[in-house]
Amino acid sequence: GTDAIPETDGAEKGTSYNKVRGDKVIAFARDFLDEALPLSSGSHVGTTGYVVDAASLTVTLADGSTVGLKDPSQLLGYQGTPDAPTA
Repeated sequence: GTDAIPETDGAEKGTSYNKVRGDKVIAFARDFLDEALPLSSGSHVGTTGYVVDAASLTVTLADGSTVGLKDPSQLLGYQGTPDAPTA
């Protein structure tokens, strides 16, 4: 773990899952993806799916449209299956 998420406003670490903290972790990760791996349009915030298709990444946005990475060469590999990558 890291200290990237402050333990304030209900986001304290504990012995069981903390939904407030989990939501903050997801928001932090999506913001990071927007900076490190920007999409051709839209944002990782609110995405509903990621699929690897013919060595490119297809991202489904909240409105149902699909986009790729702004720089497709940033997809260097993945783990899992193409229709449900895990990493």
